[in-house]
Amino acid sequence: MDESKIILIKLSKGKLQEDIMGFLGAMFVTKIFQAAMSRQNMEKWTRTPFYFYVDEFQNFATETFNEILSEARKYGLWLCVAHQFISQIPKDISGALFGNVGNLISFRISSEDALYMKQHFDPFIDGYDLANLNQREFYCKMQVKGQVKDPFSLRASYMPDPKISSSHVQEMYAWSRSQYCRTLEEAKKIIQEEQKDVLSTIEEFAEPLI
Repeated sequence: MDESKIILIKLSKGKLQEDIMGFLGAMFVTKIFQAAMSRQNMEKWTRTPFYFYVDEFQNFATETFNEILSEARKYGLWLCVAHQFISQIPKDISGALFGNVGNLISFRISSEDALYMKQHFDPFIDGYDLANLNQREFYCKMQVKGQVKDPFSLRASYMPDPKISSSHVQEMYAWSRSQYCRTLEEAKKIIQEEQKDVLSTIEEFAEPLI
């Protein structure tokens, strides 16, 4: 986190049992939150921003996210979660999500979600407006200098994909690897050392079998 490295964690429901997936996800979320909170003894300007992306958020929506939303921002932990609809998320967590949002953007959403979202745009926009937006149109409500401004409508412009040469792509790969990657040998060595620490801890506290 402090060195701007990237970690990818794949927890596939198809390969893992749902309970195991949820347990591992909750463990990783807690570890990332603890890593952010450990920055308390660092100067604010030295806390490198770390972006935490969670896909299929409903599978990992635990109480830890309430703490992340309310406390971790000042330690440089930024959160981006993705899921299909609001009712998938427990009410206390969805309340924390919307309660800690300064800027709110809504593209076209379902009628059910529109009934929930309209309360954040009242009295200027109702649920019908949110559920019947055209392609690339959206409503936005912004907080400017601590003051919440009236919502307004916008339309995202369409930009065609630029043509990028294969050599430029390889240069981007090489730069990314130099910034964020470790060699396979280094990764194996780290994993082996971690395994040794875990085994020594188990041997220290495990009771002998009779």
